[in-house]
Amino acid sequence: MPSERVVRVLKTKDSKQDQNSSKDTALSGVADFEIKVWDKPPRSIRRYIVERVMLLGVLITLYFIWVGYWLIGIAALLGILIYLHLMRLEAREIPFQINRYGVIVDKNTIIWEKLESFWVCERDGFFILYLELKNEYPGIIAVVMDDFVDTLAVVSKLGHILEYKRIPKQGFWHRFTYGRYLYPHEVGLDMIK
Repeated sequence: MPSERVVRVLKTKDSKQDQNSSKDTALSGVADFEIKVWDKPPRSIRRYIVERVMLLGVLITLYFIWVGYWLIGIAALLGILIYLHLMRLEAREIPFQINRYGVIVDKNTIIWEKLESFWVCERDGFFILYLELKNEYPGIIAVVMDDFVDTLAVVSKLGHILEYKRIPKQGFWHRFTYGRYLYPHEVGLDMIK
């Protein structure tokens, strides 16, 4: 059952139907599609390693405080504590829906006009769908899926509407922050287009 906010966005879209009739005809074949996804990956070995490194950071921060650089030490300690707190929050399952009006993640609706592209990365056995927004903050929305079949189904639905962002060569920083990029042929997009 869509929330009140979702219904309001859908009504706004219906009133603009005459302006975007060509896009609506392309989207008329998009059936409602809903799966359960995670808001972030469940705990993994990588997260335990990061926690241990952060504890080492706390010791280094205490050293800064001890030698007299207390301002740097306090700022670093606060940053580390906030990061550790956010890592301790458990992952929860949220609904993810694709329909002719846009994408609904949890209770937030993103209409097609706001979406620019998407891509999929793999990290620690999970598949992360990244939706890139046009001129919005935050610019990227991440949705975590634990089943490759669900990932293929979502990509096949989105592949008809949005562009799959192509990354020619994935560098270390991109792999570290997003995960291993899955090229279009790995997610079945070469069969769609």
